[in-house]
Amino acid sequence: MYQFDFALIVAIAVYVFFVANYPPPLTGFKPELNLRFIITSRMSTDWSLRFFIHEDESVQSIVESIQSRKASHALTTSIHISGSVSSRQLPEGLAPVFQEIATLPLRRLQITELPRSFPAELIAPAILGTRASLEVLQVMSINLGGDLNTLSLALRNHPCLREFYAPSVNFDESTMRDRIDFPNGIHPLVHSMTTCPKLESLYLQCMGKSTANCNFGPEMRAICSMASLKTLMLPMLRTEDFCMAFHTLQNNSVMDWLHCGHNGRLDESAVDSLSEMLQRNTALNRVSVPIDYKSLIILAEKALSCNHSLAKLNVTKEFPNAHWSEVIDAFTKLLKDHNFILQELKMVWRSWSDTTLQFYLKLNKAGRHRLLVGKKPNAGHEQQQPTETLSATDEDWINVIIQHKDDVDVVHYFLLKNPNVLFLWQHHPPATSTAATTTGRPTNHHKIKRQKLGPS
Repeated sequence: MYQFDFALIVAIAVYVFFVANYPPPLTGFKPELNLRFIITSRMSTDWSLRFFIHEDESVQSIVESIQSRKASHALTTSIHISGSVSSRQLPEGLAPVFQEIATLPLRRLQITELPRSFPAELIAPAILGTRASLEVLQVMSINLGGDLNTLSLALRNHPCLREFYAPSVNFDESTMRDRIDFPNGIHPLVHSMTTCPKLESLYLQCMGKSTANCNFGPEMRAICSMASLKTLMLPMLRTEDFCMAFHTLQNNSVMDWLHCGHNGRLDESAVDSLSEMLQRNTALNRVSVPIDYKSLIILAEKALSCNHSLAKLNVTKEFPNAHWSEVIDAFTKLLKDHNFILQELKMVWRSWSDTTLQFYLKLNKAGRHRLLVGKKPNAGHEQQQPTETLSATDEDWINVIIQHKDDVDVVHYFLLKNPNVLFLWQHHPPATSTAATTTGRPTNHHKIKRQKLGPS
């Protein structure tokens, strides 16, 4: 009897929760139409609508669905409109859909995989109507045509936009109203992005059908100088455009992630500019570049030996197996003697099998720079000039040992660098760690497990 009452109470509580948090069912929705309609919710305050456009009669249902949600006072902050690139034509009469979207307190708008040429001017009313709330705009895997200037003007000086995604977007010049909108190759959408004061992420990867469509040169300085931009993904540009970007980023103290194309290869002059930029930039944490093995070795020998911020390097260009050992040797020397920052090195279609290289990457991830920078180095080893005062405390050393207690390689390395840690442990046991007893000594359940020992 008691079990039955408890189960009944739980069932009632679940029912009350759903009634309180989920809006009333939609009215005006026609399930017989060939329209996929999905409502999702992360929390009760952030609702998302997704529409799948397949045929003409589905368009009116989208309008009715949005109107129904507004009538029921249901909050809608995200809308995703998608279709099928295999469809024969784009449904007509889409303008009312975006006019209705303009009346919502929208934070995210995503438009993907619509067939044929999509008139860019249709999106403009939704952008203008949501200027006070829209933070994320995603336009992916579509062909934009029509009046691109109207869309660009709607985005100009957008006060709230934080993220703009435009990967795999092509431009249908046959349907554009005015091809003069591309003076000197400057893309109007790119120009508009440089005027958005809160933009943090800009994804332009694969934008355009060819490198000729990606002539952003006149705008590269403005893009790479934006005070708010933290993430930048570029398509494959002309060499002079990449050089301009790298030159501007030398003094950029905001950008954290830079991705430079993947369908080509940076030539020698672009690599030289990239190397010079990495020697001076102090903010970039992650970089992806399409370079060959020679350029990668140049980065290891010149740029990364004095870089103090880059933790992740992703190389998106393949190179022959015959040169694999040269790359490993260059980075092993770099990580052993100079670079305490790099923690992750990724190669397309490859995984690192060299245990020595992996060992030094693991040490860097454990915090080698934090512990060793500022210490007097041994002659000929581990020389790296500090970029700022990062003197490690006694507790820092102890905490690193505790955090990597199961890896004898890491523990052995740091104990060799600072044998006094064993004495420091007794006098400065970590206050927040349960790995030490009241006497400051390790407990039995923190015994180090033996692993294959890496180089010291």
